[in-house]
Amino acid sequence: MFSLPSTWTKSSFKLQKYNTSMVCKYNEVCTFEYSYKPALLKTIDVSKYKTKFSLEVGPNIVPDHLIIRPMRRCDFEHGYLELLSKLTTVGDVSMKQFNDQFDKIMSCPNTYYITVIQDRETWDVVGTGTLLVEQKFIHNCAARGRIEDIVILEKYRGMKLGQLLIATLSLLAEKLGCYKVSLDCKDAMIPYYSKLNFVQEPNNANFLQMRSTLYPVLVWQCKIDFNPVDLGLNGFYVICSYSYENLGSQTIQKTISRGLCLKLGK
Repeated sequence: MFSLPSTWTKSSFKLQKYNTSMVCKYNEVCTFEYSYKPALLKTIDVSKYKTKFSLEVGPNIVPDHLIIRPMRRCDFEHGYLELLSKLTTVGDVSMKQFNDQFDKIMSCPNTYYITVIQDRETWDVVGTGTLLVEQKFIHNCAARGRIEDIVILEKYRGMKLGQLLIATLSLLAEKLGCYKVSLDCKDAMIPYYSKLNFVQEPNNANFLQMRSTLYPVLVWQCKIDFNPVDLGLNGFYVICSYSYENLGSQTIQKTISRGLCLKLGK
């Protein structure tokens, strides 16, 4: 199905693959609202790939009909949530919920850089990854990048699109002034990300989390209070400044994964 273009060069890749033209299956109703400015992707210099990453990543493996662009509001109709469901549980998200969440993301400018790969032949979103930029007081009020939610549709795997997303988001983090970019992965994936120059920092490579089987967003949206709060979910919570205790019948899950980082020369 995928023919390899014979005339790809790095310069043509920069101009063509980061395509942000105003084209959509739903042109008549699409508002072309991007999750971040498309012009940012055009500033990515793909010639840095070989110097930044030990694993070969290049444009010659990407078919003409695949483009990289920021996620758009209309991607609800292009299979974005279905793609995410290949990574983790998404839930039955309505268009209204999607639009509300998109509005929340847009209300935090310079934070969420959700990037997708779209097949222009089918209009489907076939790959995605997110760069989160966290503003810090440390390192002279620097910024730190986090890469999350990398997933490629199964039939498009084996084309190094995941590596291409990682490279793009890492270079974007550097462009935005992040002093490092990190990601969390399972132990089995450490060799894969190590080939992309991500490393485990000595004595600082574990990521811990505490996950509730209830809907945690409701907990964190409640006002801080030392009294039990009835959330209407068959249980009560005691909420304090930095922790909460489940007093209902639900359980708290604890998991552990590895945290890897890529130093960006700051």
